[in-house]
Amino acid sequence: MGEGQLERRLYSFVSQRREMGFAWGINDCNVLCLAWLDELTGLSLSDQAKGKYSTAIGAARFQTRIGKRLSDEIKAFGGIEIPQGFQQEGDFLIVENEKWDCGHICLGRRLLSAGPDSGCTIFAYSDEIKYKVFRVELCHK
Repeated sequence: MGEGQLERRLYSFVSQRREMGFAWGINDCNVLCLAWLDELTGLSLSDQAKGKYSTAIGAARFQTRIGKRLSDEIKAFGGIEIPQGFQQEGDFLIVENEKWDCGHICLGRRLLSAGPDSGCTIFAYSDEIKYKVFRVELCHK
């Protein structure tokens, strides 16, 4: 996929997701990242999470129930980990804690995030926060 085509798809995706706002199990960090992975791979991975929970506790239980963290799902479908600080538009930025992964999509020096306090929004991030970066090569070909 050419760089211009990726950019158009990414920003169309961003626009659609921002219009949706935030909702657990509909457009939260799990579904947001799985939906972008769907865009990149042509699969329907986000269907496994859509409507399966409606609270933060439900989201954590969902990740436990399927036995995979969000980063595991991205790796299973072609995601390779790259060093923090070398992310590009369209990459996944994952902040991990002991219970779950919180996923975001890189938009250069900003990222797309879906959270209960901020909605589905774009904001600048800091390299002081520890995160993992995954790139699905398909989107950079």
